[in-house]
Amino acid sequence: MKRIPALILAGAALSLSAASFAAPKIAFYRDGPVKAITAGQTEDDVRSVMGSPYSTRNVAGETHYYYRVEDNFGTPAWLDVAFDPGGYVIRKGELRMID
Repeated sequence: MKRIPALILAGAALSLSAASFAAPKIAFYRDGPVKAITAGQTEDDVRSVMGSPYSTRNVAGETHYYYRVEDNFGTPAWLDVAFDPGGYVIRKGELRMID
């Protein structure tokens, strides 16, 4: 009898953790879309490959696009694509999610 509630709790915990990070399955550097983003591309180029960013932010004159992705280990992460004031990619990076 005690196993059934434990199984229900385990199932609920798994569904909550999956629902809390409903993101496209884009591996950070292994898959084409992220790998295709290179310095010098425009904001429109990035949006055509990755879609609309989850969020954007302006920091010290740079515009940053944030996308929910999975890192190379399958762990949820953020892809940060930074643009110069002219709207061209200057770098991309991974930000690990902290539980």
